[in-house]
Amino acid sequence: MLLLSSCGGGGAGPLDIGPPPPVAGPAATINYISATPPVISIIIAPTGPKSSVMRFIVRDALGNSVADGTVVDFVLTGPSGGKTVANGGEYIGPLDASPTTDSTTTKGGTAETVLVSGRVAGPATVTASVAGTAISTVSGAISIGGGVPASNHFRLASTQLNLAAIAGKSATIGAFLADRFGNVNGLVGTSVSFMAEGGAIGTSALADFDGIATVGYLVGAGFPTDGRVTIMAATQGEEVFVDTNGNGLYDIGEAFVDRSEPFLDLNHNGLRDADESYIDVNGNGIYDGPNGLWDGPDCPAAGCVKPATIWTDMELTLSTDAACQISPASFGSLTAPGIADGGSLPFTFIVQDLNGNGVIGGTTIVVTKTAAEGTLGGTTSVTIPDGAGPTTLNFTLSDSSPGNPVTIPAELAACPAAPTSPATCPTAATVTVTVTMPADSGLKGCSSTSIGAID
Repeated sequence: MLLLSSCGGGGAGPLDIGPPPPVAGPAATINYISATPPVISIIIAPTGPKSSVMRFIVRDALGNSVADGTVVDFVLTGPSGGKTVANGGEYIGPLDASPTTDSTTTKGGTAETVLVSGRVAGPATVTASVAGTAISTVSGAISIGGGVPASNHFRLASTQLNLAAIAGKSATIGAFLADRFGNVNGLVGTSVSFMAEGGAIGTSALADFDGIATVGYLVGAGFPTDGRVTIMAATQGEEVFVDTNGNGLYDIGEAFVDRSEPFLDLNHNGLRDADESYIDVNGNGIYDGPNGLWDGPDCPAAGCVKPATIWTDMELTLSTDAACQISPASFGSLTAPGIADGGSLPFTFIVQDLNGNGVIGGTTIVVTKTAAEGTLGGTTSVTIPDGAGPTTLNFTLSDSSPGNPVTIPAELAACPAAPTSPATCPTAATVTVTVTMPADSGLKGCSSTSIGAID
């Protein structure tokens, strides 16, 4: 410790200025500090950062930061496999002829390089080494992803697929987006537009951090006659293609799925008919089918669309009251029983709504019989899930006390009026199938009955 004395009007006394700063020794370790941010988007993504600052610290054997100017070399391992930037590759440092290497010097013990994304998604790491030594370390993985929405990763879903056909019933519609790699980071804020054949739907919504854009759908005016509502969503992105050479670009000759302009498929035939609304993407006043070109950002062919307007659709069912049918509707009589001694009879029951569509989810079907004799088999109770179509129930009614057949015609003829004994006469039986709608649906269920006899 160095002590100094002062003099003057203020008096005198020792002054402690502390020990001298440590002298940095040669580099002994290098450690990864951080990547800011840790997730970046591919270079063509409409949103999201495209670069990340990678920081490392170099220390001597005592843990002190090395002297400024210590050279650190960097080597990038990325998803493109070292492709040049022109071929879709990512790079570190200045854009030069060596995209996977960089070199810089320390300041305050810290050395940094910048990772810039290319057109290929996947993890990237950077190896940092102190020049002229074997001292090195590897960064954590940085995620590169988040391109533009791809047509094969664009789907719709609803919180309810079968809605009661009553004004005011509602559901939430979600558009699920991802890029060609299945990634959603970088798609935050992507706008999705919606159209509906009947009822009312939100005009548009922005994708959240999970790549989901949601709007409300409300049953109201404009009930389609077939009870099936088409909902369509559209956004800007790219048509799906097979990246044969893995360069993150569409190259002429690579396979792709061509799409038409978006349209509202009212009759569900997969084709655009003259009375169906469409989005006139190119503004030429007519509907255009697939153009034979890959459409998307940086599409190479003359006449291609940059970016493409991609779209998807789904159906909702507006279910009405239930309609029931049982077969057979009858099974004999006391004089001619439909179920022989020891035998059984199969039944088929069908329930659907008045348009031939499925009933709403939560509807229950229960089969009962009135006769003491007879055993029901097969499926005799079921709750219909949401989204189901017309439901068919198969069950049987069997003779539960075989061994006492009525074989004398005279006995059979006498049974309805004056049976000789319960053991020798057929038993009258009624089978009833009851359909009950959920209490809050506002819809009516139904029931069907089959009357007959068991020997």
